[in-house]
Amino acid sequence: MFLKKEEVDQVMDQMRGTQQPDAVLEGLQAFFEDRYSCRLYGYLCDRSALGKLRLRFLVYSNEDYERFCKHTAKVSGYHEKRIRAVREEFSRLCVENQVHESYQDPSAYLAVPATVGDDLVKRVQDLAEGRIREYLNTISVICKVSFFFGTVHIFYEKDDDIEWYRTSGLSQDIEDQIMRMKSEVDEFHVCEDAGVVFTSIQTLNEKYGGSMYHYHH
Repeated sequence: MFLKKEEVDQVMDQMRGTQQPDAVLEGLQAFFEDRYSCRLYGYLCDRSALGKLRLRFLVYSNEDYERFCKHTAKVSGYHEKRIRAVREEFSRLCVENQVHESYQDPSAYLAVPATVGDDLVKRVQDLAEGRIREYLNTISVICKVSFFFGTVHIFYEKDDDIEWYRTSGLSQDIEDQIMRMKSEVDEFHVCEDAGVVFTSIQTLNEKYGGSMYHYHH
């Protein structure tokens, strides 16, 4: 599920603790960890497409999302008992902390899970890509750069250059710098490192007809 940019910003601020301390979030996180052994990344109070008051509680992955779903031979949907427990705990925390007045009655709103992992990974990858491109543009022997699902593909001119720059240590220096830049922007440690691939324009042209689509697929 892809969130709006401002929603991702809000979640990241919650995770950083740069907003005012949110006792509701802290309490709800403890509830999720204790009850479901699941990390809660944040929550969003908004309205559904039909205008119904809604709480979206943000978990990381589809696997976590499925904890709050129930599938049988006849029906597939949310796990009502768990969803109700989340609403009741959220409302209790809202009353206790005197916030979100509209959410203090657990029967007054919907509660649904949403995933935030893909959004956080994309944000980190976008930040890293900008820095990495700027750095690689300073290295004259690199002819082309491509990013594909977190992997950085670096094209030298010829196949022989791949071994030449590996032996000289340039490729290792480049990879070390890329890993450093990725780690600097991945403050929440959400990206699995997909590494760096060194190839050549010669390979691209001879094996893939110069097509980046065929190269990546």
